Amino acid sequence: MLNYLKSELYRAIRSRDFYLITGITSAIILAGNILLFVVASSDADFPYGTVWFSLSNLIASLVFLFLGAGLMVAFLYADDKKNGIFKNAVTQGISRTQLFLGKIFVCIILGLLSMAFILLVYIVSATVLLEGPASVPIQYLLQGVGAALPSVIATIILGAACVTVLNNTTSAIVLWGAIVFGIPLALSAIGQRFDLVADIASWLPSNFLAHEVVINMSGQADFLWNNPFGLMKCMVAGFASILIFLGIGIWRARKVEV
Repeated sequence: MLNYLKSELYRAIRSRDFYLITGITSAIILAGNILLFVVASSDADFPYGTVWFSLSNLIASLVFLFLGAGLMVAFLYADDKKNGIFKNAVTQGISRTQLFLGKIFVCIILGLLSMAFILLVYIVSATVLLEGPASVPIQYLLQGVGAALPSVIATIILGAACVTVLNNTTSAIVLWGAIVFGIPLALSAIGQRFDLVADIASWLPSNFLAHEVVINMSGQADFLWNNPFGLMKCMVAGFASILIFLGIGIWRARKVEV
């Protein structure tokens, strides 16, 4: 198992997909901060050339971390069965469960490395190029990422389960998107008429990270992780999702045909 994990990690690190995702995302973020800097330099009345505004965009949209997690899994493992990698590993005596856990391990390691680099580019470029104090918005951003991290890892596990169980990449992406975003959105809409459904929907990560995080240019900053119950919700929902997706993923991976 250890040798398989090492070989998978080595293979993934050598692939260009990891660097493409990280590089393109970093470039887009850097370009956004450069654009804010250029506009603010040419217009003294431009109010958005600040560290606060730049970092608040991600703080208010932490669900984008889920998209990044899903992309990482899709790029690294979507074509495993098509390329014969899955079949070859099974014929070499590696169990389906080990293959599934190996995918999770590699995606979590590379996902965390990618996220750390992207956040470094984001924070450093905003601090260097833009105006205003940086310590407070940086603190808010890192706290938000920490609160969302268990749920991000859960979406990685779900993505690995989808690409392992389903033969069609498109079907895997659709299923992943439906579980991460579609079902929570539907329950949130139904919850407008039924209180019980609303209570359930409020515990789903893509819902509470979208609706219980407020930050704006007037200086308002209200985050659910700043109070004990809200932080508990982030942790419980995230770790519960990890256990559920991991259990279902292992169960289904054992039944996958080579």
